[in-house]
Amino acid sequence: MKILSEIEIHQLCKEVGEATFNYIRSLEYKQSERKKAYISDRKRQYEYQLQMYKAQLTKYEQDLAHYEKVVAAEEKDYPKRLKEWENSEKVRKKCLEQNYTQMAAAHKKLKQQYEAAGMVFSSPEPQKVEYVSTPMPVKRKYEKPNPPHPPVEPSCDEAALQNASSFMYTVPFLNLGGVSLSKIAKQRILELDLTKSNDELFSIIFHEIYLSRRISKECTAAEIRGEKPVLNGLYGEKLTIFELELCIFSGYTGNVLHNLE
Repeated sequence: MKILSEIEIHQLCKEVGEATFNYIRSLEYKQSERKKAYISDRKRQYEYQLQMYKAQLTKYEQDLAHYEKVVAAEEKDYPKRLKEWENSEKVRKKCLEQNYTQMAAAHKKLKQQYEAAGMVFSSPEPQKVEYVSTPMPVKRKYEKPNPPHPPVEPSCDEAALQNASSFMYTVPFLNLGGVSLSKIAKQRILELDLTKSNDELFSIIFHEIYLSRRISKECTAAEIRGEKPVLNGLYGEKLTIFELELCIFSGYTGNVLHNLE
């Protein structure tokens, strides 16, 4: 890792600090705009769903009126069909009985003629056909239409807004390839008054640059985002190394010894 001079560090932090501050402010503005766009989009969706619901409600009312009309017509028509069926069955039953009576009388008369002529009559007697009723008419059933469900007015809760307008805060460190800015550093930068002094801003930015470089070399991804005590301890060691080496950069004499128990 290249050791920068105090002037180089100061200049680098100044350039990166200004770029970072402006970048974060622009993201804050974009986040606000995205929140407005999200809320506006949800409202447009609701308005469209409301129009669709009104159209469906109109059709439902028409279908319901038609349903009530056909149900009333069936209530009136069914007794007629039932009466016609009963009359038809009476006629069928009567026809069967008359037909059998006529066939039996004809058979008896023919048998008498054969016997009077001294002839053998071998024709079988007609069989009486048993009356079987046809299916009784059934009252028609109609499905009642289901009313449409009204749309739910959108509730723009904070979690949904945050998810819709979230950004990845990555500081554009000029030609350094980009360094992820921690939430704590971002909050500290936004709270600074840059019109008074840039010293604290330089310290925060250099801290982020240095840690990012050291973490990429010495910390695993699990250590960075881990919540276990062991992983937090490893990360804390990197912070300690940073503070010690800052002392070297500030002019203190001595050496930082690593990996010693």
